[in-house]
Amino acid sequence: MAWGKIMREQGNVIVATDWEGMKQAVSDRIVFSGDALVSPGASFSGRSLVWINPPPKLDEAQRKVVLSARKSLFLWGQFRTDANPMALRAWAAQSGVTWVDLPGTGLYVPGDKLDWASLPPP
Repeated sequence: MAWGKIMREQGNVIVATDWEGMKQAVSDRIVFSGDALVSPGASFSGRSLVWINPPPKLDEAQRKVVLSARKSLFLWGQFRTDANPMALRAWAAQSGVTWVDLPGTGLYVPGDKLDWASLPPP
């Protein structure tokens, strides 16, 4: 299933792998994937963040941008073998970030494995 189609169905969404490439975009929901590059001082100023397979250790700029979002949601591939998410999961829980394990997936998340309707709204 095509990711582009899934994202377009979500309405006002932008998908990015770095902050600089989308900081001027007007969107209600930002979707990061992987180890997104975030500049110091970056802010989502009230927009929602969905982060698909975030890195297991967020740097300071990444943490700040997550906390600046109106609502944040981390989607973690259930069978990822590249990292142990225990520390990130604990930080997410302390910071009010929703954590969802994506069943049957790893680092690669096929489009048909991501059922947006079943996720808590950001």
